[in-house]
Formats: sequence, structure tokens, C-alpha cells
Amino acid sequence: ITQVFPNYISNFLFRFHYHRPRFSIEATVRIVGIAAYMLVRSPVLGGYTLGIVPIVAIVNKFYGDWLHENAKNVQDALAEANSHASEALTCIKTVIAY
Repeated sequence: ITQVFPNYISNFLFRFHYHRPRFSIEATVRIVGIAAYMLVRSPVLGGYTLGIVPIVAIVNKFYGDWLHENAKNVQDALAEANSHASEALTCIKTVIAY
């Protein structure tokens, strides 16, 4: 099992790193193409649509920061609860031993 597990991880990482640049190139081409099409098809509507992108990006940044902080708080609370539970179970074993 010690030889199978590292091979599995290395294969996964190779596939992940191999496909990531391809996906980012596809996404960039797709976004630029759609933006160009919108601006050619209807410049006013395309301008409104592209004008909202910075606002959405800013909101997304603040929401991501809040989510990160919330996840950290939840993890800290879970660690503290685990510590209390472990201590209580250890005390129960000690009481039972007497």
C-alpha cells in the first residue's frame, strides 16, 4: 500500500497541473469572445453588462474574505469542542479505573 498511494497522488497531481493551464486558456478565450460579441451586437447593453463585472468582483472578494474568516472560526470552535470532549472521555476512563 505504501507504493500504490504515492503513485496515485503523483498521477492525480500530474493530471491536475497538466489540465489547469488548458482550462485557464479556454476560459480566457471564452470570456474575451463573449465580451467582444456583446459589444459588437449591442454596444450599450454590452457596456452595461461589462460595467457590472468590477462590482461583482469586489462583492465576491469581500464575501470570500468573510467566508474564509467564518471557516477559520468554525474550525477553531470545533478544535476547542474536540479538546473538551477528549478531556471528558479521559476523565471518564480515570473514574472507571478506580
